[in-house]
Amino acid sequence: AKQKEKFIDGAGKNGMSAKDATELFEQIEKFAEYCFNRSHSAAYAFVAYQTAYLKAHYPVEYMSALLTSVSGDPDKTQAYIANSQDMGIKVLAPDINKSNGDFTPDGDVIRFGLLSIKNVGAAVVEDIERERKENGDFKSLYDFCCRIDAKCLNKRTLESLIKAGAFSNIEKSRKQLIENLDAIISTTAQQNSDKQKGQTSLFQAFGDDSQFSNSNYTLSGSDEEFSDKQIQMFEKELLGFYVTSHPLSSIRDKLPFLTTHNISDLNQMANDKYVTVCGLLTSVRQIPTKKDPTKFLKSGIIEDLTGKIEFVAFHKTLEQYNSFLIPENKVIISGKVQRKEGQENSNIVVDTVKPVDNSNIVTISMKKEMSFEKLVELKDYLTKFKGSDPLIFRMKEKGNDVKILCSSAFWVSATNEFINSVKSNYKNDIDVSVKSLDGE
Repeated sequence: AKQKEKFIDGAGKNGMSAKDATELFEQIEKFAEYCFNRSHSAAYAFVAYQTAYLKAHYPVEYMSALLTSVSGDPDKTQAYIANSQDMGIKVLAPDINKSNGDFTPDGDVIRFGLLSIKNVGAAVVEDIERERKENGDFKSLYDFCCRIDAKCLNKRTLESLIKAGAFSNIEKSRKQLIENLDAIISTTAQQNSDKQKGQTSLFQAFGDDSQFSNSNYTLSGSDEEFSDKQIQMFEKELLGFYVTSHPLSSIRDKLPFLTTHNISDLNQMANDKYVTVCGLLTSVRQIPTKKDPTKFLKSGIIEDLTGKIEFVAFHKTLEQYNSFLIPENKVIISGKVQRKEGQENSNIVVDTVKPVDNSNIVTISMKKEMSFEKLVELKDYLTKFKGSDPLIFRMKEKGNDVKILCSSAFWVSATNEFINSVKSNYKNDIDVSVKSLDGE
């Protein structure tokens, strides 16, 4: 009510009649009775306070619950995994002795839930939790097979548990377990059959069954492990995500210098926003164009640590960048965000593509303070070498080491010609260094 007179006077100064201004204010006032009523505001404020408190004081438990709440939505799950990692909380592969059905706190890390593993059903998870609670942790894969009801456990489920890393804390090698799996299943099946028939061994008859202990089975063959790439493929297939390691993990700290946005940010952006993202090409397909079947376009999915998005590269773009758009390639893509009318998700119309392996970060270190005129001259000089390698200026400010990432408009092409030319022309003013994503 105190604002009504101010509102009408202000509207009048902008050319609105007092009558129209009064009617508009009354509409706002009526809407406010619903939109801003105290019962709504108090409830939302209280929930916001509770969740903020839990996130601040119990971050592992809070993020575990949050991940469980979106476990049916892969895009949100991936975004929250990235959020957890940004908070310093690791999300690890499932553990047969520590994981429950859902995402589970495990000290200062989070464990994937056993129900998240493809081909693992609720019945076997319930049996695992019950057996663990009644008789303690599992000592080995053989011990596990002896103790879990064979009615809800089959070879496909065991393979999925092994490949997803559920036994990695009690066994040395996923590969060795897979190679021994048939023998273990056969042995435990025979042992269970003998128990049902009431048969006992000579040792068991005299009270010494240590020879047949569930944890005393010796695996055959080498304990050599699968390659990192193969483990990544297993986890992606069975969990939907890269968990133990991600193909982009090695350059995680450099991604902010190579990109303008995370992929999870793009669905909220307006059409035609120009962006640069870095990710893994998880699928690529080539399609003939409608107008000319002899020409092609490529579409597919690019995925970073926060999410995934579809891309499309038209024939003109493919003429220059086709060889880079291959499944499992790590690339930096620049282009425009587009969302068709009626669709919820956006895609990227590709303008340029650059392999991550060919990406460099250029650092120019200031040896001394330069005049404004000299800096303008340096800026103009750098534009002669315009390219897609990020440029960072490094200088001292009040005794502190300060790094400034330049706008992409000033990024350069880090060729030997560029390095030698800058060093030759500005050797008394600056040092220049180039660091590739693989090292110096």
